[in-house]
Amino acid sequence: MSKSTTLRPEDIFSDDSSFYGGLLKDNERDPLHADSATGSEGEIEELTREAAEYSPETYWTHIHPHLLSTIQARRQEENKKPPAVAEEKNNEAAHSPMDIDTDTVYLPRNMSSEHETSANFLSRLPASSTREENIGSWIYAYPAKRVRDNEDRAGFMKKGLEALHAYVAQEAKLRYENDKKKGSAIALSRKVKPLQRELEKELLELARETNCISGKWMMFITPDRVDSYWAAVAGATMKGQLGIAAKVATQSDMDAQGKPRLIAVYTKDYEDIADIKRVLRKLVELDLVKREERPIYYKRDAWTYLEIMSGNKYGLKATAFSSADVLGGKV
Repeated sequence: MSKSTTLRPEDIFSDDSSFYGGLLKDNERDPLHADSATGSEGEIEELTREAAEYSPETYWTHIHPHLLSTIQARRQEENKKPPAVAEEKNNEAAHSPMDIDTDTVYLPRNMSSEHETSANFLSRLPASSTREENIGSWIYAYPAKRVRDNEDRAGFMKKGLEALHAYVAQEAKLRYENDKKKGSAIALSRKVKPLQRELEKELLELARETNCISGKWMMFITPDRVDSYWAAVAGATMKGQLGIAAKVATQSDMDAQGKPRLIAVYTKDYEDIADIKRVLRKLVELDLVKREERPIYYKRDAWTYLEIMSGNKYGLKATAFSSADVLGGKV
């Protein structure tokens, strides 16, 4: 049986303590300045890898709401509120996500709850008047059975940005050589096009490897119609009739300028064309998309993560296709 060791505060917080949480013995060197790859440096590498892969959603969703300190803080806040405020909170929804007496998963207040009706949700967070500074830029709606993804967004963005930077360097080199030879724009385009196709292929492969495969139909709706459109989208989403999620932009100062609000309807996999078509057909059935009107567009989330917009310097299409393409049989 090993001899127990009593830790003193000075052992933990001394200048010799490792930044990564380990304690150094007198005969050990600081692992941050070690030359070898053995010992505590291996632990550092492992912790660094885990930190890179860590997603805070699990903590805030499954752990933080049930911590004793969190429960005590909420009870203290409730005790500070006057009775009228507490009564209003209790009447807000049958199953409040802040209810600490149930095992319901905590959801941020800008999202629908699996225990909430669409009517209550829309009443609680009306799209036209919910301010951005109060809850953030978006209101989210989910089906009762929410699909949990396991995408490695950080990994995709790291490798994706590297691919974009490599393309920019190669394209600049080709442009320099073409200008040096006084070549034509057509000649340069013939050399750049294969690079663009290779870049798109590489990004799609990276997206698949990291499970960043969701996408969304995007509708831009004027502020005067946003409530009716969002009510139809949120209601169908919460019933499981559309995609895996939907969101609408909250009210901002841009509304006064008549700037359209974005409503996005998400699908699980941008390569699942059958599902993408199904969602679009439902939007048509709900009279939200009309053949004779302006089309809506489908965009891969991978492109959103890398901020690939229209007119980008990579020569990539910002969107995969439009509703006109799908309804016209081109997809």
